Amino acid sequence: MPEINKMQTGSIKGLHLVVADVHAARLSADAVLKTALGSLRTDTFLMDKINNHNPAFGYNLFEGFIEEDCVQALEQIINEKFQVEVEAHKRWKQNDDAMHVFAVALYGLM
Repeated sequence: MPEINKMQTGSIKGLHLVVADVHAARLSADAVLKTALGSLRTDTFLMDKINNHNPAFGYNLFEGFIEEDCVQALEQIINEKFQVEVEAHKRWKQNDDAMHVFAVALYGLM
């Protein structure tokens, strides 16, 4: 793995925030996307993760949960390109009590 200096690490964290902001703007403005994501509300496995995770982790509303998982999937791909990733399976199994199941599915599709 290449050595990453503090400035690069800060840039990668900053990139996470930029991706999150762009995605949030897109989601709030796209009625077709909102309709498509609305169908996810019928998935009992996903809704169980959203409704029954540790609330201290945040993402306590459907929209915030989906948005965060989209960002995490994109972030994983970007981190892999920079060669600073944690292996995807390990990342989502160990973080936040494995609640980010939509990130796993989306990452698998990308």
